[in-house]
Amino acid sequence: CGLPAINLKITNFLNSIYFMQKSRSAESWNKVFKAYRTYPEIIGGENRTDTNIIINSKRKLLAKSGAEGVLFVTDNNESYVFNCTDGSKRGVDLAASHFLYSNDWIDIKPFQYLENIYTSNRQNTRAVEIEVV
Repeated sequence: CGLPAINLKITNFLNSIYFMQKSRSAESWNKVFKAYRTYPEIIGGENRTDTNIIINSKRKLLAKSGAEGVLFVTDNNESYVFNCTDGSKRGVDLAASHFLYSNDWIDIKPFQYLENIYTSNRQNTRAVEIEVV
């Protein structure tokens, strides 16, 4: 996103999202939410996790990756922030897509796409096994 990562507690961030969804700012929030749903490729880019989550969602979702291994996902009723403490985007993308799939928010495609990328080395052999608990 080009902005420096700020030190913001996740609970404060989620509370601010909830406030925007339920306050007089709700109309503006809903316009942003609709824009994410309508133009997911512009939000993240082609074959990016946030884009793939939006495209392959089973419900209306907003998803946005951020700096330092952060991913925000909401359906306007429930919101999640996925964060890897070492700032690894790969870990966050895999864990979030697995969690969302396991909870029936998205289909399997985003997780399979990432699993195929991150579990094979350049010789096209299985490099690692991934388990999200």
